[in-house]
Amino acid sequence: MRIGAFHRMAPDGAQPGWILGTALDFVQWTTVLSCFAADDLAAGPVAQARLPYALPLGLHGAFVPA
Repeated sequence: MRIGAFHRMAPDGAQPGWILGTALDFVQWTTVLSCFAADDLAAGPVAQARLPYALPLGLHGAFVPA
């Protein structure tokens, strides 16, 4: 079972940008980081990373132009 936190929009200077978020996997007690193309959420994540431990739910950061 996974519980997702709020996902955040990360602009990249070109439309549409990315949606980034975390989920907690209660079965394996790990955190899953996901990245979605903002214009095609139905396609699922374009990238995922699984951390070998559980983090508090949420994604904090600041995204600024390069």
